[in-house]
Amino acid sequence: MIIKNMVKEDIPHLKGFQLENWPDIIPEFKFYIQNSFTHPVKIIDQEKIVGIGCALSFGKTAWLGHIIVDEKNRNKGVGRNLLEYLCTYLENKGALTISLISTPGAFKFYQKMGFRLDTEYIFLEGQKPLESKAAPEIEGLRKKDQEEVLKLDKRVSGENRSRVLKDHLKNSYIYRDKEGMQGYYLPHLGEGLIISPDEIAGLELMKFRCQKKNQGVLPVDNTRGVNFLLDNDFQKIRQINRMVRGEDLSWDPSKVFNRISGNMG
Repeated sequence: MIIKNMVKEDIPHLKGFQLENWPDIIPEFKFYIQNSFTHPVKIIDQEKIVGIGCALSFGKTAWLGHIIVDEKNRNKGVGRNLLEYLCTYLENKGALTISLISTPGAFKFYQKMGFRLDTEYIFLEGQKPLESKAAPEIEGLRKKDQEEVLKLDKRVSGENRSRVLKDHLKNSYIYRDKEGMQGYYLPHLGEGLIISPDEIAGLELMKFRCQKKNQGVLPVDNTRGVNFLLDNDFQKIRQINRMVRGEDLSWDPSKVFNRISGNMG
């Protein structure tokens, strides 16, 4: 088995790695290949790609995304080799904390590889989008708001994700009351990131998002957000684990009203 960097010519060969209930992986790997803070790789055995994955480096914190092994090549050490390679790569770049999202079937495998449970995400889905008016405090995110958004994201997520967020601040929204900015919604980043330290602001941004979206994914720690969706006839679809290796991450999942995606939390 050989591990190599993934290149754009590999993209057509990734369709067979698409997993059920996962968003389309092709746009994700195109994104990985184009960015300097991401490191997508492939494992080749007998001239065929048998495993894929990506390391996302945010300095002292990092993520692993889309660790997928071809179904015919599972239980042959492919996943272990892939994970060891990517973790070593990130640790050599200075990562003290590595996070990932685990499917239920992979939980024990990741435990053996040094990961432990951090929290869980709940997937909820409604029959249709919510019918509600946008709160008057919701306004377009302006250039002068950008630095404050990045600071709030770092405070809540515990990570410096500015390289990801900066490209998705246009056509986004904030909640501003008489005390100032209380939260933000980035509809074009992944599944639509919502972060707010204020419960009222977070729920109003969630309502605003749900005018067009009939699903949400948020940490179990945000009980108010979860209960809001359940009270509005959303149903729990599934629950997955967020895991961490290395130092504990100092973050506040109760302030996340919708995540980015499975490869960045």
